[in-house]
Amino acid sequence: SFTQYEKEKQKLCNEKYLHEKRIEEHKRANITKSAGLSIATGITPFLDRVINEINKLKKGIEPAEFKDRLVYISELVDKINDYNTALSYWVKIKQGSVSLHIENFELNPLFQILLKSQNPLKNKGLVLEVHETNSVVKADKALTLFMIHTLLDNAQKYTNEGGKIIISALETDKYVEISVADTGVGM
Repeated sequence: SFTQYEKEKQKLCNEKYLHEKRIEEHKRANITKSAGLSIATGITPFLDRVINEINKLKKGIEPAEFKDRLVYISELVDKINDYNTALSYWVKIKQGSVSLHIENFELNPLFQILLKSQNPLKNKGLVLEVHETNSVVKADKALTLFMIHTLLDNAQKYTNEGGKIIISALETDKYVEISVADTGVGM
């Protein structure tokens, strides 16, 4: 009967909806795992560089280079600390124990942090272009930095030497859209 057909159709639609939701949840879980792994493995090159710089200092270098080497080591340690902060945030997100600290803040200082920590990009032969912005957002500052950093790290991995990564913000009446664009292979 027609009623039986409608019931069967509704049942199939419900099953399709449930399968689509499961697929969506699996994709989200995969992205979360990838982000955590990316952060954890992202620290290793910085540790290697610190060890390399310390070994150079042990062997002896010209006094004029000494200060530059220390500044570079300091920058590397700052970058490692950024990764550790992001990783601890990721762990808290996974545990469900993140308490958001929502505040109004300017985006430009966050963009400048990313601009200052571009040595890994330069070492890979990439150009980082950060567009200044006067945008003020209402969000959790650490989580916002974490998300931008995760996108930047992903862009770095999939952009070939000589490529470019651009960080920008587009302000509308209702929201601010933060963009991390690259010349990489894309999804």
